[in-house]
Amino acid sequence: MAGDIKGSPPSGWWLSDGILSANCAAAYRSKGAASLAASYINLAHPGVHNITTPAPATWASGTGWTFNGLTQYLITGVGPSSNAWSILVCFSGGSQSTGSLFGSIQSTPTRIWNLFSNYTNNKVVYQNDGTRGVTPGLNSGVIGWAGTTAYRDGMADGTISTINGVSTIGAYLGANNQDGSPNGWWAGIIESVAIYNITITDSQAIAVSTAMALF
Repeated sequence: MAGDIKGSPPSGWWLSDGILSANCAAAYRSKGAASLAASYINLAHPGVHNITTPAPATWASGTGWTFNGLTQYLITGVGPSSNAWSILVCFSGGSQSTGSLFGSIQSTPTRIWNLFSNYTNNKVVYQNDGTRGVTPGLNSGVIGWAGTTAYRDGMADGTISTINGVSTIGAYLGANNQDGSPNGWWAGIIESVAIYNITITDSQAIAVSTAMALF
C-alpha cells in the first residue's frame, strides 16, 4: 500500500475528514518532501516539534527516510498526556524484526507508547498503554491507533488493552526512546507520520490513512 504510487495526497492531508488543526500535534512527510530540511518540519505547526537528528536516516525525495536498523533514528519530541492520543505511520520496506518504527518507553514505572510493523512472531504490535498483537505483520502500509483502537490501513484492527499507563517521553522514529536513549532500531522506510492529541474517529482514521497511502 505505502510503496505504491497512486496519485497525490491532498493539501493538508493530516486534517482529513474535518480534523481541527489544534488537534494535530505533529505531521511529517519525508517522501516527496522538497528537501531533507523540509522533511524535518512539523507541517501541522512549523517550528514546534520539528524533527531533530542525532543519527539521521538516509533521505531521498522519491522514497523518504530510510533507517538502517542499527544506528539511525529521529527525535519528534512529541509525548502524549494520555492514551486518548492517536498516531498513524505510513511505511514501506520493513522487515520482520524486534525493531520499533515509532515509540517511547518509560521504565519506572513501566509506561509504553510503541509501534512494531512486523514483530518476529509475524505480528503488527500496537502499544498504547497496553499491548495488542495481530497477525500478519506488514512490510508496508499505514498502521497506528486512535485511543485504544488499533488501525491497519485505515481499518480497525481490534482493541489495545489498558495495563501499564502511557509513556509521556517524546517518541523517536526508527527506534524506541527508552528513558531518553535509543534502542530497538527498525530497518525500513518511513514516508509520513501524523500524531493527534485526541482520539480521532473511524472515518478520520480511514481518510488520513488513505491520504498517506497516496505518497
